[in-house]
Amino acid sequence: MKRLLDLLNAHSGEFNVSVIVPVEHESFNKEVNRNRVKVAIKEAGEKILTQRSDYDFLVGKAAALFDQIDWEHPAKGVGLFFSPSVSEWTYFTQPVTEKIIAGELFETRDIVYEITNTMRFWLLVISMNRTRLFWGEGNKIHEMQDERFPLHYVEEFD
Repeated sequence: MKRLLDLLNAHSGEFNVSVIVPVEHESFNKEVNRNRVKVAIKEAGEKILTQRSDYDFLVGKAAALFDQIDWEHPAKGVGLFFSPSVSEWTYFTQPVTEKIIAGELFETRDIVYEITNTMRFWLLVISMNRTRLFWGEGNKIHEMQDERFPLHYVEEFD
């Protein structure tokens, strides 16, 4: 998420579009979520054409980002960020309000909030044969792999 924030800030001054949409976490609302984001993208397209008709290609970028979203695990919100040189999307694990903004800056307040309020954790998995250590942040988890982990247990009999 920090990488995304740095990328978006590096492109200030361009014509940037941010589409942030709250979604329902329950999988039975998958179609509702898809439709909610489609409507927001359509509104963003109208803003683009109103403000900069020469940037109509950005509507296609938004549609391509929409196609990349995993609707099985949408969290609490989805953000699409695109410009002539940027094409990124992300989930939000914290609640968001709908925003459709076109201008010189990307809308990054929800990303900053996500970075500062996402729970960080450690997970130690102990089994008969090995011990593994994971670290996580929000809904992402990574396995520690160094000289100590994973630790394999080998029983030696003398």
